[in-house]
Amino acid sequence: MNQFLSKAAFFLALGSMASIGQAQSPTASVTGGTTTLQLNAAFVNGLRSLGATITDLHSNALVNNSVVLPAVTGAIDTLTLEGEVEHTFGVIINANGNIIRVENFTLDNTNPAAPSFTADFIFFSRFQGRFQVFNFQRPNGVTVSADLFQENGLTLTLAAPTVATMNALFGAQVLQTGTLVGTANVNTVLAPTN
Repeated sequence: MNQFLSKAAFFLALGSMASIGQAQSPTASVTGGTTTLQLNAAFVNGLRSLGATITDLHSNALVNNSVVLPAVTGAIDTLTLEGEVEHTFGVIINANGNIIRVENFTLDNTNPAAPSFTADFIFFSRFQGRFQVFNFQRPNGVTVSADLFQENGLTLTLAAPTVATMNALFGAQVLQTGTLVGTANVNTVLAPTN
């Protein structure tokens, strides 16, 4: 009788584990999409007044002060909206012949109290590190479905690590933490994970 109860309990537990494993996860994988960074004209003009230019990674002038970053991977919790979206591409900042590439941006909202964008910084073809580029404030409107995460109008401000890096590049205290940079529109394609 004890052996029968032990086997019954084992199969009951096994069946429960199987049903738990089939429950839909609220986390979805990022499979594509884009994030558009719309730079504030005052910010771009301020950099120009310092002798700096901003182009895309192919040295093309930015159209309407914007750059489109292809989303390539990441994960979003569709219930809490926490997660990361990783991108390719970026910008080149030429400050009087000092070349800095800022690329491979990641939207990081794993800490909702301090959401940010990070990116790789490369000076004269030498990788310097991955730094926090922008802090952002989330808008009220977010669209989330089984296959889409859309968040438009994220307000971007300069983060302290980027300010320190750029001020060192310019050789003077020309940028300040919290300076309004522009906005971001995130449109990513999602696939459920099991």
